[in-house]
Amino acid sequence: MFLLPLLILCDLQVLKSMVQSPFPTNFLFGTASSSYQFEGAYLSDGKGLNNWDVYTHKPGNIIDGSNGDVAVDHYHLYPEDINLMASLGVNSYRFSISWARILPRKLGDVNLDSINFYNKLTDGLLHKGIQPFVTLTHFDIPQELEEKYGGWLSPKSQEEFGYFAEIVLSSSEIGSEREPFVAAHNIILAHAAAVQIYRTKYQKEQEGSIGIVLHAAWFEPISNSTPDKLAAERAQTFFLNWFLDPIIFRKYPAEMKEILGSILPDFSSNDREILKNGLDFIGINQYTSFYVQDCISSICEPGPGVTKTEGYYRQSSHKDGMHIGEPANK
Repeated sequence: MFLLPLLILCDLQVLKSMVQSPFPTNFLFGTASSSYQFEGAYLSDGKGLNNWDVYTHKPGNIIDGSNGDVAVDHYHLYPEDINLMASLGVNSYRFSISWARILPRKLGDVNLDSINFYNKLTDGLLHKGIQPFVTLTHFDIPQELEEKYGGWLSPKSQEEFGYFAEIVLSSSEIGSEREPFVAAHNIILAHAAAVQIYRTKYQKEQEGSIGIVLHAAWFEPISNSTPDKLAAERAQTFFLNWFLDPIIFRKYPAEMKEILGSILPDFSSNDREILKNGLDFIGINQYTSFYVQDCISSICEPGPGVTKTEGYYRQSSHKDGMHIGEPANK
């Protein structure tokens, strides 16, 4: 049996009554879905079979012969779904995680593509001010466990679910995501320490200057659309301003903080005091330029820049089959 998602359309009078409603300001109005009924992509990116995949494919089990192989294709269309939720004014979304997508095989590796999907879904919701609520499983279980143990009929299911839960909960904070920002943070503070030493001990006597030389690139929007123009600015923020803003303004760019949250380290009051020493010049090593496509309001193919930690943009040296400039290897 399938539960079809309901879309409630409110006219202006209903919306006005909601504004004047007795609900507290922190009350959550939301939508909900379950992975099997919503995601589709039933074998995409390494997903394993679950009990519903097998059950619905057996003739006679579903009256009209339908299944969730495609459903509403939330797996591929989630950015559009998020925009739709935002346009409706909801501020929460409850979704479930496909166990068989995370762990396609009992003894196999974690499916990192699925981790990436749920992370992007969660980040996209938060970016639109929508609070995510996660259900670990919504009546679906990997078919392998169904066949091996009888699914929930076996006490071994407790251990299996605990393993699955641990993976999901720990994947929300993947350490490797933070490492580049920790390294950059230390580089920035090391620069500040060198500036402080020169300023206090040697500059007056030597009458020299001290500054920093940064690797730079130029980013051109691939179209005249506002999202692509903003993406080009965001690319520059994640590439150059990432290092330059702390040295000049003693803080990371606001957009980086908004997107990265706790992944980005904080400057202590002592760090900010050291960063006060500033610099005398800025050097730029300009190497190349790229076209940039927005990956927040549109779906991007895999490529450089598309992930959260890179800034949600896709960079390319080509547009309409043409290089942005003379290739260096010719």
